[in-house]
Amino acid sequence: MMATSILIVFVVLLGTINTITTNTIEEERALTQSNWWSGKNISSRCYWHGIVCNKAGSIIKFSLLTSDYLPFSPPQLRSVNWTAFPNLVSLDLSGISLWGTIPENIGALLKLTYLNISHNNLEGKLPPTIANLTHLVMFDVSFNNINGQIPEEIGSLTNLVKLDLSSNKFSGSIPSSLGFLSSLIHMQMSQNFLFGKIPREIGKLKNLTVLDLSTNQLTGPIPLALGKLFSLKVLSLSLNKITGFIPVEIGNLTHLEILDISDNQLTGPIPSNVVLHGTGAYGSVYRAQLPSGKIVALKKLHRLESEEPSFDSSFRNEVKFLTDIRHRNIVKLYGYILHNRCMFLVYEYMDRRSLLWVLSNDDEVQELNWRKRNVSDFGTARILDPDSSNQTLLIGTVGYIAPELAYTLSVTEKCDVYSLGVVALETMTGKHPGDFISSLRSSGAPNMLLKDAKDVVWW
Repeated sequence: MMATSILIVFVVLLGTINTITTNTIEEERALTQSNWWSGKNISSRCYWHGIVCNKAGSIIKFSLLTSDYLPFSPPQLRSVNWTAFPNLVSLDLSGISLWGTIPENIGALLKLTYLNISHNNLEGKLPPTIANLTHLVMFDVSFNNINGQIPEEIGSLTNLVKLDLSSNKFSGSIPSSLGFLSSLIHMQMSQNFLFGKIPREIGKLKNLTVLDLSTNQLTGPIPLALGKLFSLKVLSLSLNKITGFIPVEIGNLTHLEILDISDNQLTGPIPSNVVLHGTGAYGSVYRAQLPSGKIVALKKLHRLESEEPSFDSSFRNEVKFLTDIRHRNIVKLYGYILHNRCMFLVYEYMDRRSLLWVLSNDDEVQELNWRKRNVSDFGTARILDPDSSNQTLLIGTVGYIAPELAYTLSVTEKCDVYSLGVVALETMTGKHPGDFISSLRSSGAPNMLLKDAKDVVWW
């Protein structure tokens, strides 16, 4: 009897060894055929930077940088046979210039919990086989060129905590199956071409803290069900075509820190229990209604500034500049509130949407002709700390400040020239130059020089 038991254990153990051996052989073959790691010893893969194996020698984690491999050409995701990695738990291939489409065999990674292929040049559609990745906790494909509809099968990823599909070319409606993602905390779908109504099923996501659907073509009203997302901290629906009234239920979201529904086609009064603001470099701006009924823009400075006595001079400096200057293209300052715990600036309220929206709209940009385009920012006119002999804070908006200013904090006239150039390009092309640079990356011309690229922009 004892001998029989030992024999059974031996047979089972032998079967396990055979399975492990088969897995590692398949993994080695897949790595060799991919040509991602040319010139490297495949058998030593478990010792490579960015690859982690389990005790049996099977790969469970990829986390690669472009310096981790030597491909003959920019790699394709589909050049790897993903069916050969049944034990893979984490796959991070973000920002390594991947191109091509997402292969259907990505759905073979049944144990995968982390998938990040963001900031690449991927295109094509999101395959429905992602429905097989039921253990996924994080799924990020942002900043690519993925198009088509978001597949209904995405609702099968019920363990998902973070979903980021932003900055792609997704079109069609938002699938109602998202309502099944009960574990979701962060959902980001901004900067796509999504249209149709916001599905009320999103209101079932009770754990959601961030919901960003901004910069799309969504229509219809704001669903009342969004007022049930009591954990929500950020709700951004700006730059869409949403119509109707602002639901009173939104005011019940007591944890909400940022509510941005600007640049839509909403009508009617704003409910008294709803507070609106988009956060800037120095503070948050609110739409406020005075007892007289007059609507104003209320800028509340960040707590760092309101609680630091040395910033008092900085605040007064901004007030002085805005009080002394009177120009039809510069917003009026009505007054200010100065207190030892908070500082407010009260401005004229402007309801013609943002400059970004106007420049990217074919009809509006015709009305805002060259004679009317006067763009200014008084943020850099502020004194950061009069008691300090050196500058320790960065002034300016990311994307507009010169790279040398960001690294050295040294301000020269060249910094102004750089910022002016960014604004000039944005004004002429209707989009931020960063979008233009991204398009160059995906156009198959990675070796284009800047002196050649400028001709494309100017002419």
